[in-house]
Amino acid sequence: GNIYTVKGDYNSAKDVLLTAIQIDPTYATGYLHLGVVFSKQELFTEASEQFKKATEYDDKNYDAWYQYASALNSIKQYKISLLAAQKCIDLKNKFGGGWYERGVAEWKGGKGNKERAKKYFNEANKYRDFRAAAQGQLYRINNPLKFQK
Repeated sequence: GNIYTVKGDYNSAKDVLLTAIQIDPTYATGYLHLGVVFSKQELFTEASEQFKKATEYDDKNYDAWYQYASALNSIKQYKISLLAAQKCIDLKNKFGGGWYERGVAEWKGGKGNKERAKKYFNEANKYRDFRAAAQGQLYRINNPLKFQK
């Protein structure tokens, strides 16, 4: 399968990708896939660094911007995530990922803007791959008492 479905041996995938970007340090797809490997291992800081490089070498890849926003949200870098998610939306607004990550950044970020977050989650909800996650976030926003610590 492709890098997104690989189970188990991330180290061999990582070695191949590290070799690829040594050979071609501007290989944006190599950084993107390396970031995915780090994300699967829940190494989100390392992942975000790879996704950032992927966007620097190919700033038109909406998936790299989405992955970057997602990794940044995972490490609570919401301000930068807002920008990365918006760049994803600008590049491909018919993709739920940018909308979803923008919603997360709006909701979890500094001001915790619930109304804006709901708008973005409702947009993400239009896309099958992000429907369940968006509905889960909307439910949490609309039922805060159920999720109090």
